[in-house]
Amino acid sequence: MAKKLDRSIGLFSAINIGVGTMIGSAIFVLVGTSMELAGPSAFLSVGLAGVAAIFTAFSFAELVTVIPTAGGGYAYVKEASRNGVLGFMSGWAFWLGYAMSCGLFAIGFGTFVSYFFQQMGIVFPPTLASYGLIIVFVILNIKGSKNSTEIQNWVTSLLILILTGYIGYGIFHIQPEHYKPLFPHGFKGTISGISILYITYIGYGLITTMSEEVKNPEKTIPKSIFISTIIVVLIKVLVFFIAAGILSWTMLTPAITNTPMIDTATKLVGPWGGYVFAFAGLLATVSSINTAILASSRTSYALSKDRRFPNAFSAINKFTRTPVLSILMAGIIAAISTSLQDLERISTITALFSLIGYSFVNVAVIQLRQQKPSIKRAFKVPFYPFLPIIGTCINGILIFQLIRSDTISVVASLAIIIAGTLYYYVLYPKIQHLPKGISPAILPTISPKSLDFCEDHYNILLPLGNPNTAEALLHMAFMIAKGTTCGIVTPIHVVELPDAIPINSKYTEFKNILQNFETLNTVTQRISKTYGMETEALLIYSRKRTDAIDHFAHENDVDFTIIGWHKSGLAYNMLDGMVPHLLKSTIPSIGIYRPIKNHTEKIRRILFPYTGGLYCKASASMIKRIAKANNSFVTLLNIIDKDSSIEERLEIQEIFLKSLQALQVKGEIKTVEKSTISRTSIIIEASEDYDLLVLGMEPAWGIKETVTGFSTDTVTEHSHCSVLLIREGSAMTNSRFFRKILDSINRI
Repeated sequence: MAKKLDRSIGLFSAINIGVGTMIGSAIFVLVGTSMELAGPSAFLSVGLAGVAAIFTAFSFAELVTVIPTAGGGYAYVKEASRNGVLGFMSGWAFWLGYAMSCGLFAIGFGTFVSYFFQQMGIVFPPTLASYGLIIVFVILNIKGSKNSTEIQNWVTSLLILILTGYIGYGIFHIQPEHYKPLFPHGFKGTISGISILYITYIGYGLITTMSEEVKNPEKTIPKSIFISTIIVVLIKVLVFFIAAGILSWTMLTPAITNTPMIDTATKLVGPWGGYVFAFAGLLATVSSINTAILASSRTSYALSKDRRFPNAFSAINKFTRTPVLSILMAGIIAAISTSLQDLERISTITALFSLIGYSFVNVAVIQLRQQKPSIKRAFKVPFYPFLPIIGTCINGILIFQLIRSDTISVVASLAIIIAGTLYYYVLYPKIQHLPKGISPAILPTISPKSLDFCEDHYNILLPLGNPNTAEALLHMAFMIAKGTTCGIVTPIHVVELPDAIPINSKYTEFKNILQNFETLNTVTQRISKTYGMETEALLIYSRKRTDAIDHFAHENDVDFTIIGWHKSGLAYNMLDGMVPHLLKSTIPSIGIYRPIKNHTEKIRRILFPYTGGLYCKASASMIKRIAKANNSFVTLLNIIDKDSSIEERLEIQEIFLKSLQALQVKGEIKTVEKSTISRTSIIIEASEDYDLLVLGMEPAWGIKETVTGFSTDTVTEHSHCSVLLIREGSAMTNSRFFRKILDSINRI
């Protein structure tokens, strides 16, 4: 499916995204930390941090007119570095930086909520409110960016109104003696304050991450960047200046109070001032966490679109038009960051990631000017290349300052960067061929290596019970064995015995059992001779047939177990039929075969709807065996969504061509466009011209499937030809827990 976000954000909303994010963390979360570092000169720190941020803002404003796509800074560095490791690492830094910054806002929110309860004499754990805020905004962002931006507009407007009132009233109540000394820790303290407060200006970077959701982004985003930054610098400087003039800076540090701005408001107008400012703090942290989750999720969305993150990160929900998994992951990282409960450490780590990413953005402007000098730019950085160079130098100086100030945070940041590097060079190449959703590829390619047959014996277990279907099952088992190096078929017939045999039991019952086995064994011997593999069936007595099959498979190192199709639905599952029981077992590889008369002895044409799912490669391996034994013609069915782009169609077609080559069989690719008709119906209709349809079973695990059956069940029951369902994997991948996770990813 084409992956496209909904363009619903205008200039006013874009400005509010920037303003809301940039105001919140500085004034309501980091003011105490900055006062501790810089003293009364914190107002200079926040002002200089804004000036420093302006240099990089110019770079963002130009780049968004060249590359107006989701991902912001990551997308620009990726383009400039030609999608190399530098681009990925910038995306890694932005993704985690934005998500971890949510910890600052969530902790602040918890503090303000706790303040209200304290005034009522109730002890309320701040962390409960922090985690609640994250959950609420994850849900809101999943529902759609239009919902979150409407909230952002109201919240930011009300917040600016309160802060304007604070500035207008507070300017007449400052006490000049509180500014002495202005630099209690020297100018070095002021510089340290700049390093921490710089991250509070990442709001303009957050705007660019949502380029695919902004109307007319080439014009709207540059305007919103500069308007929001100017507004925020003015408000922050004035608020910090007034706060230091109302109360001594020593009374505003984290060692003395967790609510410094509330304390200044209380000093100004009494308890009601504290309540109003606590409410403003709630608004500010709500506004900031909203945009930070948006930015983080859009960065991982962009990484996934570029095939760097698993495909599921860029899956757009058809109802909400949002990247659900990306938003959920942003929420999980935010919750982990909140759990640290250390504002200074979180802000330092976040600042390092932001500064690294922003340094790359400044370099990207210079690189793209050289690489694409003739491309149209609706906005250009003035005084090029001096402003990007100055921006890079400022970021470098601040990084150095942070490295000197907090060793533990630097080590933690370095560990996260190393983790990103290991992912890129070690894990990323390995997950390319994993199933769809887990793999970064739009559709994993079947490789010749994944279809290599073992040189050792390949043991096939065939439980036989019904004489009416035994012949067809035997044909299928021996075909697979014939198409495999050293294939061996072991047919077994399990007889269930009651826990206690009555004294008056008649010998005729056992005689009938033995006659049934003799019939099955005769059929086995006859068919095995036609394949040149003379074999006899084994008779096994057991208290429970399914347990006996499970035990035999593990005791004899069986590679593949093939069983007959029974039925699906609630009744069969409740009765604990053999098929549901064995599918829940840890038998590594199982095939369920539903034969249709005249489609069993010679399979000339095989249909394979390849979707890249969990068991598709196991299905391909089985198809190769069957085709080799029968010299079959194989058709790979490519069902593509109607709204897929030309680029996506071409990419998928190339994957199908490589996969067909890997099978090393005679075959073709059949492409069907899916519009209103379901995928299930397309497969059923296509099966009419074939002898065998091979499908990987669905990994889903839920009440719906228990009651109505899987969609593969529907295909199996209504197919015009024989059907072979394949399920393969380890004990972990066959577990209920793993299948629930994979089902959730697929449902997104």
